[in-house]
Amino acid sequence: MPEDYREPAKFFARTCFTSALREHVGMVLRRLAGETSNTAPVLTLITQFGGGKTHTLTALYHIARIGVEAVAFPGVAGLLEAAGLTAVSQARVGVFVGNAWDPQVGHETPWIDLARQLAGDAGVETLGTTAQTTPPGTEALGRLFAAAGGTVLLLFDEELNFANRHRGLAEPFYAFLQNLTVAMTGTTRGAAVISLPRSQVEMTDWDLQWQERITKVVRRVAKDLIANDEAEIGEVLRRRLFEHLGPERNQKRVAKMFADWCFERRAQLPPEWTAVDTATTEAKAREFLQSRFEACYPFHPATLSVFQRKWAGAAAVSANTWHAGHAGAVDLMGVSRRVHPCAARTAHHARLGTARGPGVPQHRVGSARGVAPGGCPGCRHCWCPGACPSTRCRH
Repeated sequence: MPEDYREPAKFFARTCFTSALREHVGMVLRRLAGETSNTAPVLTLITQFGGGKTHTLTALYHIARIGVEAVAFPGVAGLLEAAGLTAVSQARVGVFVGNAWDPQVGHETPWIDLARQLAGDAGVETLGTTAQTTPPGTEALGRLFAAAGGTVLLLFDEELNFANRHRGLAEPFYAFLQNLTVAMTGTTRGAAVISLPRSQVEMTDWDLQWQERITKVVRRVAKDLIANDEAEIGEVLRRRLFEHLGPERNQKRVAKMFADWCFERRAQLPPEWTAVDTATTEAKAREFLQSRFEACYPFHPATLSVFQRKWAGAAAVSANTWHAGHAGAVDLMGVSRRVHPCAARTAHHARLGTARGPGVPQHRVGSARGVAPGGCPGCRHCWCPGACPSTRCRH
């Protein structure tokens, strides 16, 4: 896991608390605090490409483990206020990541591993002498939660990957999940968050069968959390790619400059570049377009749309070889930042400088439709305000 995720201070400093993230984390924290409304003992995180699953699970892990002191991290105080809480209830946290889990001495099965995470050797003892081969029942799991102090959070990810790699443990693991979801409903300050994939890309018949079985047994008692932050993806990428974007007044000035340029040429530009309602007044249309540029800054709005389609399409081609969701977005945008000649320029040039409409070759941006404000009139290499950064341009 990247350092930015392991260290809570760095993680929260670069985390955008989107509406979905606030809602989901808030629901779990309410459950850990003993609240019963707007929460549930078992929550399924239904993920798709771009869904923010990793951020949700990581945020829960850090906040629940750290407890009351987590309020010092950026965004956590506002999250608590939105959830109607005054403090974080510290919990014992157990994590199961199926694509990373393998049996080890003292961690021979997933339930033994989780018991040890929650309550050490005493937790393993509560499972009974048959735990090496048999998943614990609901009563044994209740004893485990008590041994852990009563306030527990279990986070599950990549269950299907685990079942596929350890097929001999697939049936016992299924029974464990079934008993766990039932046992968790008997707690007052316990929660289990289980991620379930939405995409069925490149799944074998065996995969599909087990995905359906796991989904059904979990969702009998679970509340669904649909993880999807697409509307706020610009802010997510800003936090992950840039440390500082310069003064806000400069951001607004650059956004207005590009918005005005696009608006004046809206008849020649692809519709997704402006998305202006023809029925509205010109003043309202300009205001709307400028707000889009400000919301996506320092990216061109069309750039985000294109990349969003690209990484979703790439994920559809190969779910096993492509980074999913916002992680993939960050990778793609980071690569773009490294290879584009504008990379050495300031942030407010860099991303807007890479924007181009569908079908426009990279080194001819603007040549057919005029030069962007401050662009190079000679080679029209890119749309960055200021001097042309191309090494092949003498202007």
